[in-house]
Amino acid sequence: MGTTGQPRAKQRSRNSLHSWESFISILLIISGTLVTALLGILIPPGRWYSSWMSLWIVLFALAFFFMIRNLLNERQKKRGTLYYLRFLDSSMSDVHESTLREAKDKYMDLRTITWSFPPFDEMYEETSYRPQMRDISTGVTGCAHALEQAMSNDTLDTQFTYAPNAIFPAGLAIGYQTYFMGNTTFVELPDGRENKDLGQWELQPWAVFEDAPTVSTNDDEDDGIISWPPVKGWYAPPQPTGDAPVALTWTTKPKEPLHPLPECWNIPESNHYVLEWAEDSGCTIPKDQSPKSNRQINEFAACCARSLWEVSQKHPDSPIVLCTRLPKSVQLAIGWRLAQKLDRPGPQRVPWNPWKNLITVQFEKPDPGRGWIIVRAHPAQPPLDEVAFMLDFESTTNEMFEEPPKTLKLLSPLIFFWMMLGCSPVSRLMAYPRPTRLATRNPVSRLIDSVVRRRRR
Repeated sequence: MGTTGQPRAKQRSRNSLHSWESFISILLIISGTLVTALLGILIPPGRWYSSWMSLWIVLFALAFFFMIRNLLNERQKKRGTLYYLRFLDSSMSDVHESTLREAKDKYMDLRTITWSFPPFDEMYEETSYRPQMRDISTGVTGCAHALEQAMSNDTLDTQFTYAPNAIFPAGLAIGYQTYFMGNTTFVELPDGRENKDLGQWELQPWAVFEDAPTVSTNDDEDDGIISWPPVKGWYAPPQPTGDAPVALTWTTKPKEPLHPLPECWNIPESNHYVLEWAEDSGCTIPKDQSPKSNRQINEFAACCARSLWEVSQKHPDSPIVLCTRLPKSVQLAIGWRLAQKLDRPGPQRVPWNPWKNLITVQFEKPDPGRGWIIVRAHPAQPPLDEVAFMLDFESTTNEMFEEPPKTLKLLSPLIFFWMMLGCSPVSRLMAYPRPTRLATRNPVSRLIDSVVRRRRR
């Protein structure tokens, strides 16, 4: 992991702003004195409007001073610290380097927290019964601690801006383990994809976890759809299946279906839940920084967190496979919303661990040997060995775990005994070209090799 920052640059910028305030104050005092003296020369004394004009000039100078000071303060707050969070596979290229260079002049300080892990291909080979899996929980915890330390060394007088560039499981876990200060904004680094370039938006404290609409199973006449105006759509199965695994999807692309989950995960079609940014409401992902767009994005993040809570309450003993197609900044905000559930005060607080049965997955390009990859990003998630059991990877439908034939069971002791004596053709071929290992073989093999050497002589 790497963390970089410019702790003195921000202080120098703050000092420059304070020096500008002092300079403007001195300039206004001198200007007011000169104007008053000039008016005293031009206007004869004793006129009734001379005193009123001096008073209006002083009031105008004070108003102008406070207006300039407020503008400088607003500029100082908005030009705070930009935190760039990069948590990627070491084989993934950072395509936002040029964007960061352009953004350096817009902020008083830039701090980067980076972490890379080996490619998914080097963990497990893709087989017919087990997908690729990866445990990055240690790196995510270290990245969250580094971010918290960098925030503790910052000042609360200016704005905190976060630009995440992390895979979904890492972004969700980092947001869950981070306490975002006031004056927090998120920046979605542009990548040219539709419904993902949010620009800059503000994390609003009013959108607490309990403000999200309640997720409930719909009647048959509603065709399993609830519309949450103005931007959300909820698809819940009318009759879910028992304790079988559950799939929960968050997406901002309703018309573009996700890549299908592997069949070996044994998730019934009746256990698929989808929460989407509904396009039929006439709204799209807002790119402006208006209060309306901030409210919509905050509502959607709160609804995603609420949907996970209600699905876990409806399926308390089922593993929940969470897959998304969301902007990276929204993923970070959803993690923070999930932590708000634990911070809820009052006597009705119910203990809830969102990571207990949660299985987070990351989508890779559908090349050979790729697809959905299980990624363990939080220490409270089930270990990878338990995930295979929870999704029933090792079921009897897999060829690798089929029952061997009875004849093979009967012959296996004889084959083993024959191999131990060294009389099998395979052991003869493997042992004969290596005369240096003669002393390590059993007596029968040494006797055969001695007879062969005598015949050659």
